[in-house]
Amino acid sequence: MDIIEGEAAPEFTIKLEDGTVAPSSSYIGKKNIVLYFYPKDDTPGCTREAEGFRDAHAEFARLDTIIVGVSGDGASSHAGFRKKYQLPFELISDEDSSLSKLYGTWVEKHMFSKSYMGIERSTFLIDKHGTLRRTVVYSRKKPIKIRLYHEEDGIRAGGMVTLNITQAHYVRDVMRAGHGDAVLLFDGTHGEWLCRIAYISKKTVEVEAEKLLRKHVRTRTLVLCFALVKGDTMRNVVRQATEMGVTLFQPMRTEYSSVHDIDPRKCRLWAVEASEQCGRQDVPEVAPVVDFRTLCEFHNSDRQFVLCDETGGGKPPREVLRNNRDVWVIVGPEGGFSNEELRSCEDFCNKISLGPRILRVDTAVVCALAHVNECYAYE
Repeated sequence: MDIIEGEAAPEFTIKLEDGTVAPSSSYIGKKNIVLYFYPKDDTPGCTREAEGFRDAHAEFARLDTIIVGVSGDGASSHAGFRKKYQLPFELISDEDSSLSKLYGTWVEKHMFSKSYMGIERSTFLIDKHGTLRRTVVYSRKKPIKIRLYHEEDGIRAGGMVTLNITQAHYVRDVMRAGHGDAVLLFDGTHGEWLCRIAYISKKTVEVEAEKLLRKHVRTRTLVLCFALVKGDTMRNVVRQATEMGVTLFQPMRTEYSSVHDIDPRKCRLWAVEASEQCGRQDVPEVAPVVDFRTLCEFHNSDRQFVLCDETGGGKPPREVLRNNRDVWVIVGPEGGFSNEELRSCEDFCNKISLGPRILRVDTAVVCALAHVNECYAYE
């Protein structure tokens, strides 16, 4: 069974300290679950991991999240392990390896030239809807270092994908990859695929899709409306905002802008590079440049416009942002907005404060988006 992020997590049961048994489905609508698999009780690495979860237990509880550990040890071993290190969470005994096999953590391992089966250290985050949101595998295998965006739809298991010229050069000449090496492809629509190089030549690289690893999950619409800036600063804005989860870039001209046009193709390439590197499953769009006054005509009841105010008159972001609307964040030029521009948006735009200092555009973008992400991180 393939475990795919974005789909329902396989159900399991938790034997509680009082002897009762609780199915994981009983937590739907109530709690998130961190399910972590570890090789053996009371060994150095597993003890450090358990202590880390123990020390962060209060923070997880604050976020409505329970922690559950799984290993092949018996109930008496678990009881001693919990007591010795004062672990405040449940441990599941998976003596028949059924749960480890269900979650794909029962694998062939190697030590001192010998092979054996055992649990691969792994952690799964399951949300309140019972959906698998994140998978982290702590493997000694060679990590997959190549991750590329495939703009065309149609990746499927067993299908072949031909990389474009730039990607082929990167895979072949920069990463020195060869036949059989792993490549991750994401298409912005369905999710992220594990692929293997099936054919490689001086001009062409083809990969075969093995399986879907992560299903694409649609995120909140987060639009960054920013005043045009020069070269390196523009690149920083696009790359950093992509990493922060922006879904659409809306460049704008203002009265005090020092730049009046951009190359949207360059912005798109910067966004693709950032998406490939940061692990997100889609690439933000880049809209045509508009004047600030034209942007003001875009507002409606479904869109929440927030303007980063450098004059100190804005409210704290948490007092302004509301959960049920798309967010449009406006960051002006380093010279600020004109009084006329501010008057044109005052009826529908909430001002937020980014602190007591005047920030560069790229710094203001990161600061503003960090506030937005913090407000919506656990909705």
